[in-house]
Amino acid sequence: MAWGHDYEGPVLIDNEHRFPWEDRFSDREYIGPDPVLTTNPYDVPDIQSLLAEDPKSPPSSTLSVSQFTTLAQDVFFALPEELRSVIATCLPTLDVLNLRLVSRAFWTMFNNQQFWASRFGDSSDRSWLFEARHSTETQNWRWLYRRTNSLRRGFGLQNRVRVWNLAQKLVDILDFHWVDIGVNYSPCSDQRVEASGEMWEQPVAGYSLFDKGCRLFERHLVTIPEQLSRISVCSIQLGDMSYVTGLKFTTVVGGIRQIGYWATPEQSLETSDVCGFKLAVGERGIQALQCIDSKSSTYPWIGCPERSPKTLRLNVGDHVADLEIGFDGCKIVSLSVYSQFPSPNKMLHDGNRLRNSGMWYPDVPEQNLCLNEASFPPRENYLSGYKPLFWTSFGGSGGSGIRRIDFTYDIAVPSEHQTFGCQASGEWTKVTDFAIDGAGGEFINAIEVFQHYPNEGYPWLVEEGTVVAFKTTTNRERSCFFSFHSDPPSSLPFVVTASPGTAITGFYGSHRPHDGSGITALGVISEAIEGK
Repeated sequence: MAWGHDYEGPVLIDNEHRFPWEDRFSDREYIGPDPVLTTNPYDVPDIQSLLAEDPKSPPSSTLSVSQFTTLAQDVFFALPEELRSVIATCLPTLDVLNLRLVSRAFWTMFNNQQFWASRFGDSSDRSWLFEARHSTETQNWRWLYRRTNSLRRGFGLQNRVRVWNLAQKLVDILDFHWVDIGVNYSPCSDQRVEASGEMWEQPVAGYSLFDKGCRLFERHLVTIPEQLSRISVCSIQLGDMSYVTGLKFTTVVGGIRQIGYWATPEQSLETSDVCGFKLAVGERGIQALQCIDSKSSTYPWIGCPERSPKTLRLNVGDHVADLEIGFDGCKIVSLSVYSQFPSPNKMLHDGNRLRNSGMWYPDVPEQNLCLNEASFPPRENYLSGYKPLFWTSFGGSGGSGIRRIDFTYDIAVPSEHQTFGCQASGEWTKVTDFAIDGAGGEFINAIEVFQHYPNEGYPWLVEEGTVVAFKTTTNRERSCFFSFHSDPPSSLPFVVTASPGTAITGFYGSHRPHDGSGITALGVISEAIEGK
């Protein structure tokens, strides 16, 4: 199971050909048993002999300090040596060694046994050698530190360090405790909208491996109090992602309604008016939220929104009365809002339903970008559940900077090149180049997308179909057909034509790499052209 990290080496992380919310982890292939991974990390015979070794003198220090450093200029000389020692023990080893280069006051730390002993403390860089703290042998701590550097560790110590570092990731989690203050049991409205991670469900028959997504264990309802003054969240770091674990609402008189797993610190924002939320949602749960007030003003993020799809699905446009919060064993995996008014879908007009209800990466497209939603056949499938859409604009403002389209069938290149998608190239890769004179006024004004609907296959494939080709046409009546095959598909295309004064300047869509598919849905972005 993927925990968002590489297990300190045995797992590969593919950040180039997978989006951050996807399963990016795969096991390394070993020709034979790995001598480090197969060695007992707890019972390491080398440790006792190491602690009993006679210390050997390390090389003499060749440290030189700038001649401009004088006692008068060095403010640290004003401190007693004992206090300088305390400062050094609170710093990482590398920082202390660098500090010696700029301050003569810290020269003595190199020979300070108290400082080197602190390197073997609970949270320092040799904490994994816990036997040293309980040894009856008198230790030369500086020698022991040097003796246990990465180049001089046997297989057992290497695995000890690996497992110890993994265990440290659990330490902060153990500080969390469940808090339940002011929870309700029935909402005051039946107008409910939900956003969640990718929920895993136990199949009715057979066995399904829980290897991605999240599980829902329990739901709790919290009424947002009157005279609200502050909203707070607590977050937890799991691998390389952070997730929200609890919510707290504080009133102007200090009243609290709070639910979830809690520890310190927490993040807060001051607000008295909540008409909806913008969420950052990962595959495994809620990562951050923004409050939206009655004036459609958006507050700063609380939580960690980086590298996750965003959605306005919970921006109902009316006063939010109740929240239903779903939890797994340690974090929030779903969030639902109930509105006091009869129209919670105020923001979901036909022309903007996908923009306001979809999960978008890297962010929700701006209002000045037309998504041509009516020409996106699978739109209804992306208004609920966890089905992220990624998008990109090309060519700068109004497409005036576009020089060419490099579209790779069933492949994409890194996102920094502003290409569409991120899947790796394969045996069936084909590249089609189409040059466009954007600087000279040429722009894309029509796209034909060929969507294929097979008679059998994955249920989503039969229902939503998959993109097999598309054709691009410019205002100069030049066109290019992008397909792996030279002949057009038998399926009829849907056509998006830019209205007068606009140009097609981007794409949005989705893919399903875990099902072996490339880009399965393709939408078209257009925007107004300056001067038109």
